[in-house]
Amino acid sequence: MDATFKRIMEQLERKKDTHPHLVKLWKSYIMIKKERFLQYCLSCDAAIEKMNNRVDIDPHAALTLTCLMSHYTTDLNRKM
Repeated sequence: MDATFKRIMEQLERKKDTHPHLVKLWKSYIMIKKERFLQYCLSCDAAIEKMNNRVDIDPHAALTLTCLMSHYTTDLNRKM
């Protein structure tokens, strides 16, 4: 993934003189997504750490949490 990210950013950099608006748009979009991905990784890491000391949750509770988080994430994306 890092190699793909680096390659794409280099390709965008080569196009910045001919397509500055598109390059700026894509770079901004990719950086926002990268930051969010890294935040998700940190959250996942924290969850993995908690799994060491806790039992697994009920599948129905997992479904409920997934639905709630999906709704919460959708609301956050609308505000941006």
